[in-house]
Amino acid sequence: MSGEKFEKYEKELRRLEGVDVKVSGSSTVTIGHIIIRVSGSGRVSEEEIRISGSGRIVGSVRVDRVRASGSFSCDGDLEVDELRTSGSCSITGTVKGGSLRASGSCRIGQDLRVSIIQTSGSLSVGGNIIGEYIKISGSFRAEDVNVIDCEVYGSFKLKRVNCKKAFRAEMSGSCIVEEGIRAKDVDIRRAPEGKGEGFRVVLFNITLIEVGRGGIRKGGELKTKYIEAENTVYIENTECDIVKGRIVTIGPKCTIRKRLEYVESYNIDPTSKILGEVTKVEEISSTSEM
Repeated sequence: MSGEKFEKYEKELRRLEGVDVKVSGSSTVTIGHIIIRVSGSGRVSEEEIRISGSGRIVGSVRVDRVRASGSFSCDGDLEVDELRTSGSCSITGTVKGGSLRASGSCRIGQDLRVSIIQTSGSLSVGGNIIGEYIKISGSFRAEDVNVIDCEVYGSFKLKRVNCKKAFRAEMSGSCIVEEGIRAKDVDIRRAPEGKGEGFRVVLFNITLIEVGRGGIRKGGELKTKYIEAENTVYIENTECDIVKGRIVTIGPKCTIRKRLEYVESYNIDPTSKILGEVTKVEEISSTSEM
């Protein structure tokens, strides 16, 4: 986000100072340029927006906590220390804060800048992700992902991944990283059938969607341009141009189209193939964006 855009974002945020309204039924709370519509029950205060049923915020807002069960939307930017949703969540702008924990469908229109992200169901981010830890179970879409640790269990479509520590994936279905993956350690596997965490979406104590163990763990393959790791690389079911790592293990059903570079050792499963060269190097150099 540019400095000018961030400054504009900060100015547009409004804090719900001095507000504490309990909602039951269908209500509209207006604070300055912010409109909050709730159908069901909940509470609107400067510390917390809590909704059970359907809720919509019109405008950009800063609040300590948002907890929503049912349908929640925000037509603007949201700065929040803790965002918890169950059901459907849609935010058109940028989300900035401490943590996002979502069960069901969660869509962020622009950037997602929070420290901890844990979702089960689907997470779609129209912009980039900057944070510390991500754990996704289900489907995952975003542009650039820049975090410390990332775990994905399911399918994903991303532009680029940069992890300071580890990138781990158990793939089910088609997985795409348009550019490539960089991390200290990379571990990419096909999710075993009959295993996996699965997920459940519950609304008003009624289970709407339940995907049990093995329900979404069918197959899985990755297509990308490059995979780089400072330490170890382990991949399965992957088509990739270039793989680089200190210790590289090419597991089952992989195709490396151009080059494999290693520092200490490499192993290749009999079902995999390297169409280009294999080179021992002194250190891992960064692959240029292709």
